[in-house]
Amino acid sequence: MHRRLLALFLATALAACVQDNTAPVRPLTATTELSLDDALRRFYGELDRGSASVDAVAKELIEPAAGPVPPPGAAVQAQLAQRLPAVDELKRRQVVGESHRGYLEQRGTLQPLEERTVSDENADRRTIYEAIAAAQKAGVELVGRRRAQRIALNSARGMLLEGGDGVWYEKP
Repeated sequence: MHRRLLALFLATALAACVQDNTAPVRPLTATTELSLDDALRRFYGELDRGSASVDAVAKELIEPAAGPVPPPGAAVQAQLAQRLPAVDELKRRQVVGESHRGYLEQRGTLQPLEERTVSDENADRRTIYEAIAAAQKAGVELVGRRRAQRIALNSARGMLLEGGDGVWYEKP
């Protein structure tokens, strides 16, 4: 059951960062128990290489134990994918940055629609972090901080990031 929850929400989180689900899929190996670190490392490792689609990740993680996979978090997946270009533009303009807690944070003046975009993005991220935390019996804050570390590593040059000490910097 924990693997199924984790797979569904990891697949949903994957949709936030994968723009094209037609990329070639490299098979993943199903395991019975993963620590939070291992699950996040495995998930984001596949994501960072762009080698897995949302459906493929969910299928590989849960199909061996649970049979066919239902569509993973279709509503959240669609919202994250639809919002991604707007979020990327806000980060490019440096009016928002990535906090060390795994959420977007306002760093400049935003229009009301842009504020709503940031709020909606953070709400969806929180939903994903809560599901992963519940599946792994870990804290939501820990999941968010781990995600923030991955975001910082993979962010483009010039993005605003918050260090673990709370100091904001532009990625070199």
